[in-house]
Amino acid sequence: MTKRLLTLVLAMLLAGSAFSQKNWGGGVDDEQLHFGFTFQYVSAEYKILKKRNWRTPFNDSSIGYTGGTPVAISSPVSPGFGLGFVADYRLGDNTNVRFTPALVFSDRLIDYEYSDKEPANKELQSTLIDFPLGLKLKSDRRKNFRAYLLAGAKYSLDIVSKK
Repeated sequence: MTKRLLTLVLAMLLAGSAFSQKNWGGGVDDEQLHFGFTFQYVSAEYKILKKRNWRTPFNDSSIGYTGGTPVAISSPVSPGFGLGFVADYRLGDNTNVRFTPALVFSDRLIDYEYSDKEPANKELQSTLIDFPLGLKLKSDRRKNFRAYLLAGAKYSLDIVSKK
């Protein structure tokens, strides 16, 4: 008897809490301005554009190499992370503007290979401040489904690099 009563009370409590939210998403759609935070995984590399005469001998004292003919230059992918803040402002029922500044930490690598010497590499530390501004266009909600389109632009500032 007590097991049935306990099961009935527990079922009523769970059923009551399951239907307590009147809005999908906890009511965030109704707020004019809301905040949050982001944690990002970053995959950083350089995009290397080679000129026609990239194989001519050169001197690079920063990696301890003078003279020689380069055979290959590449930038392998290196991991990093970012921490950010989210500010989302609702312009209308189907439009939001979002500002998500972030501080991003990553290292970038450059690998040099030469025909007559040992390979060399150079590691450059990067700490960036990103200032992205986005516009979110969203459809009306159908049950628990909504389509949306994101568009925006981002400005990044490297606060560690001297070049």
